[in-house]
Amino acid sequence: MRRPAILMVLGALVLAGAAFVYLSDDDGGSESAAVTACVFPPCRAAENPVPVRGYENPSIAVNPSDPNHMIVMTNDLIGARCSWHVTFNRGQEWKDNYFQIPPGYTQCGLESAGHLSSGNVTFGPSGTVYATISSAGGLSGDVASEKESVLLYRSTDGGRSFAQATVAAKPPSPEIAWVRPSVVAVPGPGGRDQLLLSMWECKPDPRNNQRFCDGGRFARSDDGGNTFTTATVVTPPPGGNSPSQAAKGKDGAFYMLFLRRLVAGGTTELHLSKSVDGGASFVTQQIDVQPAIGNERDSAKLIADPASGALYTVFTDSRTGRPQLFFRRSMDNGASWEQAVILGPNQNSPSSNPQISLSPTGRIDVVFYSARAAKSEDVYWMYSADGGGRFIVRQLNDVPINRELGYRDEVGGFYPPGVASTVDGAVFAWSDTTFGTDFDENTQDINVRRTELADP
Repeated sequence: MRRPAILMVLGALVLAGAAFVYLSDDDGGSESAAVTACVFPPCRAAENPVPVRGYENPSIAVNPSDPNHMIVMTNDLIGARCSWHVTFNRGQEWKDNYFQIPPGYTQCGLESAGHLSSGNVTFGPSGTVYATISSAGGLSGDVASEKESVLLYRSTDGGRSFAQATVAAKPPSPEIAWVRPSVVAVPGPGGRDQLLLSMWECKPDPRNNQRFCDGGRFARSDDGGNTFTTATVVTPPPGGNSPSQAAKGKDGAFYMLFLRRLVAGGTTELHLSKSVDGGASFVTQQIDVQPAIGNERDSAKLIADPASGALYTVFTDSRTGRPQLFFRRSMDNGASWEQAVILGPNQNSPSSNPQISLSPTGRIDVVFYSARAAKSEDVYWMYSADGGGRFIVRQLNDVPINRELGYRDEVGGFYPPGVASTVDGAVFAWSDTTFGTDFDENTQDINVRRTELADP
């Protein structure tokens, strides 16, 4: 059987313990010294040697002052936990560990919607590492009847360890869930880290007694995560879903994107929400409408350039008859948007799950999956050094990803690869089955690759 729910039992027996740490240069002889440098071919972001392993939904961050120091946050499908993996020597050695869940909260698992969304681990300007998850419980003590709150973890030693989680945002009642949180760290008042928190609000659907997700929320911390403002609504009636990570513009305003699907199978509206009062309220405008933006599951991604004031977004839609990746930019704080530009190595191949990042020099980095054939994918990087005027494309994986292996079918495969920009290039993380050996093990890892810029 391939389902994580069954393999969770096996994983618990194999991994017994709250944490796993391996710091060996030898993971069974499957990788060479060149691979462990995470250049090409990619390396896997873990030292865990257990054959039955499954990681999904990566988020990656790089220390701005030391590009050899990387941290990857993942969801462990077998253990139904959220884990992190850190290296200080460019991927030659990794330390693996689990986030500890506070008393009164449940474990972090995909099945309960307490899963990660890309952007969940980041270095703040102070050097503190921040990570966030959603986890059920903490309201009345009856965890079984409660939905998710947002937990924040902080590390002051570069990701070697994380302090006990604090509650960053708690929904107003037990039946409300705040899921898929994302944290962004920017310079704040008094030189402290300012944290921008976005999340997706879900509630019971009175029509069928199932979960109905129709809202986006925003909260802000001006003191490095010690306290947060009350989470405010960024999706006015009739609501919206798939909120993006938050961004802080050059003008000091806060921005988020969200989708609004009014009719199942119909067109999707893409909206920009902007707050000029610190996140207390948001004004919304529609900036696009297309068939199946985000393929009904993935959010549009948003970044702001603090130097130029530009806003950049990437998203998929089906205006060409198949899911394709598009890029748009605004040069006037979101008031107007230039025409969409299609990205991708082959417009005949569907693209999915993009993620976007901005380098310290203003370069735009985009990573996404591209379907090679049924159950087979590649990972691509496209970057622009001129603010989106021209993009260069490079393939990141050397072996096609075989989705017949691993757990992609079971979790849906709705999780984007991760990207963190550096001055000279970028680092990427994606789910891959390259190191799997057969259909019984279904090994699924997070692969990491460091890249440098090609000649223009």
